[in-house]
Amino acid sequence: MLTIDVRQSDELRSVVIALRAVDQTIAKNIRKYTQSDLAPAWAEAVRGRSHTGLEVRALGNTARTSVSSGGITLKAATVGRRLTRGFDPKLMYAGVEFGGDRQKRVTYQARSKKGKTYNVTRRTQAMLPARRRSGPVYGAAAEMIPRAAALWTQTTVRTIAEAAEGKEG
Repeated sequence: MLTIDVRQSDELRSVVIALRAVDQTIAKNIRKYTQSDLAPAWAEAVRGRSHTGLEVRALGNTARTSVSSGGITLKAATVGRRLTRGFDPKLMYAGVEFGGDRQKRVTYQARSKKGKTYNVTRRTQAMLPARRRSGPVYGAAAEMIPRAAALWTQTTVRTIAEAAEGKEG
């Protein structure tokens, strides 16, 4: 499960303080509007950086966001069920994000229908991309963190201003 928190920057401390000071209904509206604007952009950013079908299914289709009064969390590979042949994105995301040793061979014992055991040697990481420092999620996060911070700040200011004018969302 890949999770990236967007709350440690200096410019967001004022947003966190503002969210603690405003009325709960205003804070709820800020979280709701930020979530509705940010979720599609995050999913599209991860999908846009995914090159293979496995990356799209394991990382792009599972990209989610959560917004609280304390911060924004960008996630991938946290939801969904197993893919074909038992691949579980929640447990095996690292191979998709960071790649694998495609030439590594693994030998294990198998048993025939008649009960006879024999050795099988296979390249079990051949379907993964080559080893790399970062993949679609980390690249998309580097792109999205400033955008998420700006969106959260703008939404907070706009919602508080509308509430001060008497408009309710």
